[in-house]
Amino acid sequence: MADFEKVNDVAAGDIEKVNNIAKSSIQNINGVDTPSAAGATRWVIGANHAHVCHAAASDLTSWTTYDNTSGTGTPGCFDIAAGKDANGNIIYVMSRDSTSKELMVSGTDVTAVADWTDVDLGSEGDLDQYRIIWCDDGSTSGVWLSVGRQTADKVYRSTDGAANWTGVDISGLSGHTSGSGNGIQAMCFGNGTVMMAQEDNIYISTDYGANWSASTPFSGNNPPGQSRCLTYTNSSFVLVYGRSGEIRARSCADSDLTDWGNETTIDTDTRNPSGTLADNIAIASAGGRVAHVTANDEHVAFFDVSGKTLSNVSMVDTGMSSGRRAEDIETDGNGTWLIACRSGDIWRSTNNAASWTRIVTNVDGTNRNLQGVCSDALLPFN
Repeated sequence: MADFEKVNDVAAGDIEKVNNIAKSSIQNINGVDTPSAAGATRWVIGANHAHVCHAAASDLTSWTTYDNTSGTGTPGCFDIAAGKDANGNIIYVMSRDSTSKELMVSGTDVTAVADWTDVDLGSEGDLDQYRIIWCDDGSTSGVWLSVGRQTADKVYRSTDGAANWTGVDISGLSGHTSGSGNGIQAMCFGNGTVMMAQEDNIYISTDYGANWSASTPFSGNNPPGQSRCLTYTNSSFVLVYGRSGEIRARSCADSDLTDWGNETTIDTDTRNPSGTLADNIAIASAGGRVAHVTANDEHVAFFDVSGKTLSNVSMVDTGMSSGRRAEDIETDGNGTWLIACRSGDIWRSTNNAASWTRIVTNVDGTNRNLQGVCSDALLPFN
């Protein structure tokens, strides 16, 4: 479906509200979609010690921090994502390092100081969730998906705006590895397809996570080894993974998920994560540009993707100092890229991840680690 360009002769990029409803909460007008890359109005960061930070997109040097976690625990954050509630309003879902509140759901006003709603995914054991995504299936609430440790062999799914979650058993998938010591860090959505990766295995869902099938596109052709992250942009899926001590990447067009391009080795200065699940590579993409950064690294790798072809592979050393290095990366699809870092630092790029400037030092004066970042602009950015 095409995006709208104007409403009452006002350009889409200049619209903030329609009938007093924020543009970011509007799915379509008269059947025409809201542009996906209209940019953010607010950014939100999940931090350690049970805190969350937020800032208006108009002033990313000024952040407010509050404790959003019920009780006395101080769990860290694994991931955070924006999506919609049952009424189509923008909300946020965060995953925490907790055995009773693996997920936390915000209200419609993330600036209001309040505990987020806890989601207990079950009693099977350690169910840490490493990746949360929201999928636009055309409904008011869309579909939320979350995945992580495979203690229970499940992907978790919500179809009512993150209010209720059910586990989808994936233990029967070919190549799937079970157990609390094994997990899935890589998952993304694009053009009606959800893709996950675990080690050498690709898993695909064409019904928004309700059912899954295994794909083996790398059989006999440099299998990934340790799949770390996935992203979707420019009608292409990109997988970043580690093998033989180096970070590598390859891609495919969304029109043929079985035909992946040649493997590309990323600059050797980028840190290859250890084998632990706590170590990860964060990724963001928009307009065919992909950027990724390893946790606790100062190097940002970036490249362009078109179908099965990766080009312009580059790396930049941001100069982040020890103890203040990257944790997560995201873009609003409209020219702003942010990296959330340890000790409360925030870095920004306005030239497609090619160079970075620190815009915040120690966000609230406590050297709080900033562990997950997103905006209210909804992925993916094609």
